Amino acid sequence: MGHFRKLIVAAASAAMLAGASIATAQPAPPPAADQAPIDPAKLALAHKMLDAQMGQINMPALLRNLDQQMFAQMMTGSPKADPAMQRRLEAAVEKAQAEMFPHMLDSMAAAFARNLSQQELQDAVGFYSSPSGRAIVQKMPAIMNEVVGAVIQWMPRMREAVIESLCADNGCTPAQREALEHPQPPPPPAR
Repeated sequence: MGHFRKLIVAAASAAMLAGASIATAQPAPPPAADQAPIDPAKLALAHKMLDAQMGQINMPALLRNLDQQMFAQMMTGSPKADPAMQRRLEAAVEKAQAEMFPHMLDSMAAAFARNLSQQELQDAVGFYSSPSGRAIVQKMPAIMNEVVGAVIQWMPRMREAVIESLCADNGCTPAQREALEHPQPPPPPAR
C-alpha cells in the first residue's frame, strides 16, 4: 500500500471514528454539473502535489491503531465479538478502502485543481518536493497530535467562557445555564 493511499485510508478511518461530530458537519456540495471542465494539466499537477505532499508519511503504525479503534467501535454493542467476525470485518474494511481510494483521490485532486491556479499548484509541488516540505510532511503527524491535544485542553475553558459571556450579556435563568453547562445528547437518528 503506497504512503499516500495509507494517509487517505487513515483520514477516512479517522472520519469514521469521528462519528457524531462528522454527522453534524456540513459537507461541501458536489461540483455543479454546469461547472467548467477541469484543465487536465491542472488536474495532473494536483495529483502530483498530493503525492508530493502526502507521499513522505510513514503510516503503518497509525493505520493499525486507527483500524483497531474502528473495529472496536464497530463491534461495540454487539455480542461478544468472535475473532472470525473481526477478521471478516477487517477484510470488508480493506476491500471498501481499496474500492473507494481511487475515487477519493480523484475528488481531492479535482478540488485542488478547481481552487488553485496552475502556478499555485506548481509552487506547492515544488515546496512539498523540497527538503523543507518533506521535513514538514514527515513531522506533521507529531505536530497534529500536539495541536489536537492543545485544542482538546482548551475546549472546556472556551465553552465555559462562551457560557459566561452569553449569560452575562443576555441574562440566563438558572435552568438555561444548567442546560448550557450540561447539554443532553441528541436522540439517535431514526432508522
